[in-house]
Amino acid sequence: MEKQNNNDLIEAYLDGSLPADEKKSVEDRLAADAVFRAEVNLHRQLQEEFADPRKLQLRDTMRDILRESPPPPEVAAPNPLKIAAIVLLLLLSAWAIWRLAFPVPENAPMLPPTQQELLTPPNIPLQNTDSPPQTPPEPIAMADRSAFKSNPAFEARLGNGGVRSTDGQVVAMQSPAPGADFKAVQGIVTISFKGTVLADDDPSANPIKIHIYASKSTDTPLVQWLPDISNRQEAAEKWSFSSKKALRLAPGLYYFTLERQADADLIFVGKFTVDK
Repeated sequence: MEKQNNNDLIEAYLDGSLPADEKKSVEDRLAADAVFRAEVNLHRQLQEEFADPRKLQLRDTMRDILRESPPPPEVAAPNPLKIAAIVLLLLLSAWAIWRLAFPVPENAPMLPPTQQELLTPPNIPLQNTDSPPQTPPEPIAMADRSAFKSNPAFEARLGNGGVRSTDGQVVAMQSPAPGADFKAVQGIVTISFKGTVLADDDPSANPIKIHIYASKSTDTPLVQWLPDISNRQEAAEKWSFSSKKALRLAPGLYYFTLERQADADLIFVGKFTVDK
């Protein structure tokens, strides 16, 4: 509004329509105010440019439009609380996206091996050769020391005082050797059972069955099967048997037995360890 009043004042001064006192005031301002003086000169140049009546009419029309145009609306100042709420919402959204992309792993509880379920040991990552050597973690077998504890019921039948035939009269075992320790590969142990047994009266029947027991139990075997019998002849005094098995066994002490099929008589007891 002040700008428009200033323009009207200059126009009236240049047109010579100002009263004497206002004209004197404008001239005093021209002498003291360089900015105002430049603005008056600009208006004078415009009047000379628009000397043509058509141009003057155009100028008057534009001036009327400027007078009638409403002032621009005032822009409301931003609300600080609203800005803070938007920033907080963006931070929470970014945190939620990060949690979805990189979930926090949960530690699974360690379960002791049972007869029904034998767990596979976890894979141990390779160490970086550039980093200083670290103390290796405690073997998984140490997590359950009782798995390596001897079973008196089986131990009483080992050796010369038990049913094991070390002289080869009933059973002669070639494999596994006494006190053998096997290394599990991804939880799998491959064991070869091999030996000889006295020939059965009926060559069509399998004379023996192999059982595997955990050290804690003598009641229920973990697994049982019939080995392969070779040189099965009526005249043969001994038959050869063999069987190679891949078993999923947790670290611990295990006993194996040979039973006669005809009468379920126990004829051999042996033992081995896994990842001792």
